[in-house]
Amino acid sequence: MLAWIFEKEEYTEMYHAYFAEFLEEYFGSGYFETIFASTVQMIAPYVKKDATKFCTFEEFETGTETLKEFCILRAESVNAQLERLIPSTSDGQEAEGVPFVDSKNLSISSMGTM
Repeated sequence: MLAWIFEKEEYTEMYHAYFAEFLEEYFGSGYFETIFASTVQMIAPYVKKDATKFCTFEEFETGTETLKEFCILRAESVNAQLERLIPSTSDGQEAEGVPFVDSKNLSISSMGTM
C-alpha cells in the first residue's frame, strides 16, 4: 500500500497531511500524554495486586515511562521528517552531521524483554 501511496505525489502529499494532522491532534494537543497517564493509572492497581506478574511494580513504572518517552520522541521525529527538518530515510539519518531527534537516553530494554 505504501508503494501505491508514494507512487503519486498527490497521494504522498495527502498521506503526509493526514500524518501531520494525527500528530497535532494526539501529540501536539497533549491528548496522548493525558490518555497515556489515564491508562497507566487504570492498570497500575492491577499490576500491584497481580501475584503472577512478570515484573516488579517499579519495572512496570519504568517501562511505562520509557514507552511514553519513546512515543513522544517518535512523534517528534516523524513531525520533523514531515517538515523536512531531518531526512526520512535511514541512510539520510545516519549521515554525519545530520540533525536528528536525540534518543540516546532512552533504554528500550526498560520496556521489558518478553
